[in-house]
Amino acid sequence: MNIRAKEPPFFHLLMGNVTDLANFYERLRSQEESAVVMRLLRGEDMSDSKCFFAEIAAALQFPFYFGRNMNALAECLGDLGDWLPAEAYLLVISQTTLVLKEESREDFVAFFRLLADVCREWAVGTLPGANWERKPTPFHVVLNTSVEDADSLVQLLEPAVGDIPAVALS
Repeated sequence: MNIRAKEPPFFHLLMGNVTDLANFYERLRSQEESAVVMRLLRGEDMSDSKCFFAEIAAALQFPFYFGRNMNALAECLGDLGDWLPAEAYLLVISQTTLVLKEESREDFVAFFRLLADVCREWAVGTLPGANWERKPTPFHVVLNTSVEDADSLVQLLEPAVGDIPAVALS
C-alpha cells in the first residue's frame, strides 16, 4: 500500500483483530513523517448516526459549525486542508462492519461512496463547482475487519468504491 499514491485503489482492506490493527497503525506512523495526517476512526463507536458524526468530527477536528449530516461531512472532508494541512491523508477504520450498523445498509454504503468521491477529488486537486484548485493530495482509507467478514464487506463496498486490495499485516 502506497499512501502517497494519487491514483486508485484508494481503499485497502486490513483483515485482523484490534491488536493487528494497532500494530499496523503504529508501524505506518513510525514510517511516515508528520506531513501525513493519519486518523483512526473507531467503527465500534460509530454504530448510529449520532455517534458516527461525533466520532468523525472528533478524529478529524472538524470546526464547531459542522452540521452532523452527510452534506456537511462531504464539505468538511473537502475542506480538511484548511485546518489539517497535509501532504497525504489516511483514514483507518477499525471494525468497519460496525459502522452505522443501527442504520440502513444504504446509509452504510452511502458513507463509503462519499469517502470514495472525497479520495478522487483530493487526488485530482479540484472540487466540483469550486472556483479554485488545490494541490493534488493522496487520500486513502484502510478498512479493518475480521477474516470471516472480509468477503462480504468487499462484495458490499466494491461497487461503490472500486477495488479494495488487502494489505499485509507485517
